[in-house]
This record gives sequence, C-alpha cells and structure tokens, in this order.
Amino acid sequence: GRDEDRSAARRGRSNAPLVGRDSELALLEERWRQVLDGEGQVVVLPGEAGIGKSRIARSLRSRLDPGTHAFLSYQCSPFFSNTAFYPVIEHLRRAAGFVEEEPAESKVAKLRATFVRSGDMQPDAVPIFAALLSLPSAGRDAAPELSPAQRKERAIALVAEHVLNLARRVPVLVLFEDAHW
Repeated sequence: GRDEDRSAARRGRSNAPLVGRDSELALLEERWRQVLDGEGQVVVLPGEAGIGKSRIARSLRSRLDPGTHAFLSYQCSPFFSNTAFYPVIEHLRRAAGFVEEEPAESKVAKLRATFVRSGDMQPDAVPIFAALLSLPSAGRDAAPELSPAQRKERAIALVAEHVLNLARRVPVLVLFEDAHW
C-alpha cells in the first residue's frame, strides 16, 4: 500500500554516511546504555518531515549489537488516522509473515504461532487480534463476549503486556514513526 511505498522510499533514500548528527546519535547511544543498565528511557525526535529523523533512528539501530535486543517498529499513517490500531495491525501482519492472497485460516494459524513464539500466549490474544485483523476466529480461538470498548481496552492491555514481557527478557527498542497521525 501507500505506507509500504513511503517506508520503502524512506529506507532507500540514502546509504550515505549520516553527517552532522553526532550530538543526536551520542545522546541516543547514551540513552541506550541507560536502557542496558535497566533504566527505561523514552526519546522523542521531533521535527519537520524530511529532516532525517528516520535516518537517525536507523543509524542508532545499525550501531546496536544484533541479537542483544528486540526491535518493534510501528508506522503510523495519514491514510489511517481514524484507525487507532493501524500501526499494531501492520506490525502483526509483518511479524506473522502474512501473504496477501493466503486464506484466512492460514493467517490465523500464523498469528497463533507468532504469539506462541513470543511467549505471550494469553488465551484471548488470538481472537482479540484476529478481530482487529478482520480475520474469522473459530474453534479453539473463540472470541470472548466483549463490547467494542472492552475489546479495545483488552487489545491495549495485550500490546502493553507483550512489550513488558519482552522487556523482562531483553532490552527493547520501540520505534513509532509519524506518530502525529
């Protein structure tokens, strides 16, 4: 879709070295060292579109030792600003390895396997997120009887539990791009 095109274009913009951003990268690396020492950190990179925020984030990530942390990426979009869970939905689609044309049953199985791999297999995770992904959830993954507001609150709780469970095992770098949308 449009966001994938934007993300691909953003990733492919330049492989040239990042110039003139040493202070920003030093700050991010210092915050990452604090994370490794067990101190949670939040860093916001504000600025106009096109000034290199994504490149700074990619540069930081390239400096981290692979396999020593978890990386979660959430891409917000102006095209889905009325869909609050869009970044989570897209993250789940990528994490599960969905193929657009595959049957819904296969997608539900991949979603279940993703939760099993992550060690976050809450009994209601598959039906809650299958509903967000507009997938039927039947059989052993019967959806709990919840109001839309309760389902939304449970989805938020499941995402938070996932990040916290992950952070108990390894340092976690979470990137939200274009969060203003």
